[in-house]
Amino acid sequence: MKQLVLGLLISLIFILPIKAQFLFNLGIEEGAIVSAGDLQFINDITTDLAVIFPLADKHSLITYYQLTYNGPGIVEGQEASFSERAQSHYFMAKHLWKVSDKIFIKPKVGFLMEFNKFGKNEEWGEGLYDLNKFTFGSSFAYSDSLSFAYDFQIYKYPNYSDLYTLYLTDFTKDEPAEDYKNHRFSLSYKNSSLINSMVFLLEYDLSLSFYDNKKVLGVTGYTGPDDQKSTHHYISFLPQLKSGHVVLGLNLIGEINDSNQNYIFGYDPSSIQYKENFFSYTTGQVKPIISFLFGKEDSLSVMFSFLHKRYKNRPSQEPSGIFTRSRLYVESLSAGLSYYVKLSKYFALNPSYAFVNTKSNNDYSQAADYNYDAHVVSISLNYTY
Repeated sequence: MKQLVLGLLISLIFILPIKAQFLFNLGIEEGAIVSAGDLQFINDITTDLAVIFPLADKHSLITYYQLTYNGPGIVEGQEASFSERAQSHYFMAKHLWKVSDKIFIKPKVGFLMEFNKFGKNEEWGEGLYDLNKFTFGSSFAYSDSLSFAYDFQIYKYPNYSDLYTLYLTDFTKDEPAEDYKNHRFSLSYKNSSLINSMVFLLEYDLSLSFYDNKKVLGVTGYTGPDDQKSTHHYISFLPQLKSGHVVLGLNLIGEINDSNQNYIFGYDPSSIQYKENFFSYTTGQVKPIISFLFGKEDSLSVMFSFLHKRYKNRPSQEPSGIFTRSRLYVESLSAGLSYYVKLSKYFALNPSYAFVNTKSNNDYSQAADYNYDAHVVSISLNYTY
């Protein structure tokens, strides 16, 4: 399937008898994470290819392909222990209609394939959380200040299986599907005229998700009368002030996730613990940043971040896994440096360092560790044409 889509994308380049503009970007990032005395190397590769076809007066077509890969770093001996690997392929076609000098309408279609490997014997395409996503939508933009977008997204998990929950409840029930549909509404507003050298950026995102064949979880399994659904709100406010070669910013972020899905936990059917409204949460984040500009494109950024995430009804757990009476919360504090230097017309280098401290009132670490310190060092090389 991916070969077919990529072939169609390449065919457009040669079939359409019009002048096309090519854009290409390649980014390679090598990093290391030190946490609790363990050293882990990571490698990220991102490739972007875009072709812009001017179709007619005020109309153009943009075709876009992105390949990403995430896996263990290039270090001798890394293959001795398996690390998770992931790759994704994203295809998109967008029609750009310039209605007037300030009004733009941009309908689009997109397709994403995401593959994950969690074991050495697992082949690409067999991952439990492999994903296919279809997107149909459009955006409306007024100048550079206001934009509104709507996307209808279809999520498909071809290999997903919830054997754990079926084991705890009833194997005779039909296995639920993880597939769902999502309506996404996005609004952004940018104002740079209130105060000289100051910019305000406000973004709001609303996602409404509806599952196709996954009932609300009950004590006896996925037997609830209602289908699973969730509502997710995201808002970001970023004022930035530029004074000479210094840029100050303060990003304020808030999230609310409201889900009607519940949760079952246990080692066997005789030790089931049932918790309602398990996945609803509220998140607040503050991210101050100061950047020093050198020359035309070089910059040094100092970044801080504090995040607090609290679940609405999900309790914390003791080391044994027993639930407590306290609602689960997670806090994360980070600080870092990032230096961007333009090496030439096409190449740029970006070394960075970050320290992350995460703590929580959850002491059950078999599923995930909520309390840890980490040092993250990375360097990326980007080629843009």
